[in-house]
Amino acid sequence: MKYIIIIGVLFAFQLSNAQVKPKDVEEQSEVVVRKVNDGKTVTEEEIEISTHKEKNTGTDVVDISQTVSVPSNSPFTESKKTIKYTINGQECLFTVTDDGFTITYTTTSKIITAKQSKDHTQFVLDDNGKTAIGYFDQEGDFIVQEMNQSTNSVESVVYKQVK
Repeated sequence: MKYIIIIGVLFAFQLSNAQVKPKDVEEQSEVVVRKVNDGKTVTEEEIEISTHKEKNTGTDVVDISQTVSVPSNSPFTESKKTIKYTINGQECLFTVTDDGFTITYTTTSKIITAKQSKDHTQFVLDDNGKTAIGYFDQEGDFIVQEMNQSTNSVESVVYKQVK
């Protein structure tokens, strides 16, 4: 009989520990509007920040995960991998690559590579040793900014999408 009582107490103790502890879960989503000034116009860009908090009730341990998503204005899609642009009267083809895209001038066959940044909002351009930063605006045009060493200022050029 003594063994049955001991086994019963051990069994009850195990059942009380096997229950799932209640958690307080909180989901929060926030949209932040960021203004981007390219020197000519000011555009607004929405950034969504999602926060997920979990706290075990009865403890001070909190597990927080946060996700930031910036919508890309890239005009490329799965079916649209090459897009025509113009700059200063010249036609260019933007063609998707694994890590960005290439800009090919149709008249001169000049090629510029554009590598996508880690946050997927900007591109780093390499034009035979010259480096610049570029991004797509709301209309799908591509704005390139580079430092002019002689004037010590940032200059912008716009590749207009042919629609």
